[in-house]
Order: sequence, then C-alpha cells, then structure tokens
Amino acid sequence: ILLVNEVVKQNEQLNAAYLRSLEIAHEIVQQGPLAVQMAKQAINKGLEVDLQTGLDVEES
Repeated sequence: ILLVNEVVKQNEQLNAAYLRSLEIAHEIVQQGPLAVQMAKQAINKGLEVDLQTGLDVEES
C-alpha cells in the first residue's frame, strides 16, 4: 500500500505541504466532474471493504 505519495521540502513559512495540497486540489478541480465523482466513489467504497476488494474497486 502506498501510504506516502509525495514528500515536499519544508519552506521557511512551514507550510510547504499545505501549499502542495492546494496545487493538487487545483489539478483535481480541473478534471471532469464525472472523473472526480468516480474517483471519490472508488475511494469511499475501498474504505469499506477488505484490502483486495478495495484494490479491485480502484482498478475497475
């Protein structure tokens, strides 16, 4: 399981991770609403089941 997808170097304001999360959020918002909805559904369903089923849901 990937628990960490990205590591950012801390900045002087101590908010590098927050700023990167905003960049990622902007990338997500630019995707089609259906794609975002399907990704959210896969994540939510994956949290409710065992690991293998969750991986199968994500893959489909």
